[in-house]
Amino acid sequence: MADDDCPILIRVYGDGGLIDRVTEIKSFLALAEAGLGPGSYGTFANGRLEHFFEGFRTLSPSDLCNKVRSLKIASQLAQSHAAIPLHPPPGQSRVVPSLWGQLSEWMQGAQQAAFAEKTLEATTYATIDLVRIQDHIEELKSKVESTFEIVFCHNDLLAANILEDPVTGTLKLIDFEYGGANYRAFDIANHFNEWAGGTEDGKPDYERLPTETQKYDFCRAYLSERRQQHELLDDDEEEEEVKVLVDQVNLFLILNHYYWGLWAVNMGCTKGCETFPYLRYT
Repeated sequence: MADDDCPILIRVYGDGGLIDRVTEIKSFLALAEAGLGPGSYGTFANGRLEHFFEGFRTLSPSDLCNKVRSLKIASQLAQSHAAIPLHPPPGQSRVVPSLWGQLSEWMQGAQQAAFAEKTLEATTYATIDLVRIQDHIEELKSKVESTFEIVFCHNDLLAANILEDPVTGTLKLIDFEYGGANYRAFDIANHFNEWAGGTEDGKPDYERLPTETQKYDFCRAYLSERRQQHELLDDDEEEEEVKVLVDQVNLFLILNHYYWGLWAVNMGCTKGCETFPYLRYT
């Protein structure tokens, strides 16, 4: 239970948004137990009570390129990746990433999507070449090797899901609604794409995407944090590991665009585009 003077956030769930709430709650409780997410003070039929980070502010996309802040995010992400142990499903030898099943599910939904005739949404939808996208997804999938590390991923680390204490600079990652087993390189790629923003108005600014130098700095800080959780490598091994991770992240950048593009088509079809222009994501 919370102390009498502990600030509490009452979170009421929306209409789902393609989110598995059972899985989300399990992840939320595990992260709270590990001290990486908000404390949990109970759940109710359509929401939960959680610790409110009083005085913290939500980051904006333009904040993400700040080097000091970016390295802190890398460290926080590495900690969250190690927070929840993953286990293979019964009868399988390794953990199954959620990426391919989710892409398949959202592709099927996108193929069956329907929009009112003679609307901007219908016109935009008609320009989406789902066959080409599916072929490219399969091509990229063939390049993903079995050695790519699978961890518990946030899968949606945009600026609005990072809080900062403006006094101490402490960061907190929040809202693991889409969290689950996935490739760590996909999670990092997703974060890099979020540097462009667009979640407020559907208009990302790709000029803000990280440079190769910024990618290397982030991945170096990420791996440094992971090495503190395991045994250290020598300098030569360290830099080679950074390069390998950056190469993997670059492979997932376009897959991440397909991931959210297909999500957007599904959201636009099921929720409509009156309150948010989902099809701009495509």
